[in-house]
Amino acid sequence: MKNRLIIGIVITLLGLLLAVGTQTIFPVCEAGDMVMKCFWTGRAASGIGGVITVIGILLLIFNNKRTRIGLLLALVPTGIYAVLIPNLLIGVCGGAHMNCRALALPAITIIGVAVIIFAIASAIWLFKSDKGRDANGA
Repeated sequence: MKNRLIIGIVITLLGLLLAVGTQTIFPVCEAGDMVMKCFWTGRAASGIGGVITVIGILLLIFNNKRTRIGLLLALVPTGIYAVLIPNLLIGVCGGAHMNCRALALPAITIIGVAVIIFAIASAIWLFKSDKGRDANGA
């Protein structure tokens, strides 16, 4: 139960940080007369953050270890997608002094990598604990 809460809360907080962060803490460039690609990166990152948040909430709700392992494994490609959006798929502005390059790009990348690492580590831990339970016949 305790690990379910920790895993769910951490994933939910990372998702909320990604969903809200590009609008508040590490903002991308504001859309003015010309919408730049970092604007779309921020929108996509917010959407991915929403998906991560929902999965985090589901991790809090579901008690079945195998269901939680499946949800954690679903976070891996989601985290990869979060990393790829600002770095490869959409990108950010070219200027090194721009908010999107100085703040949003590293923040989105770090959060995405944290989601990937935490999800893989948690899935492995749950798998090992579930496997040990099955071996005992429970």
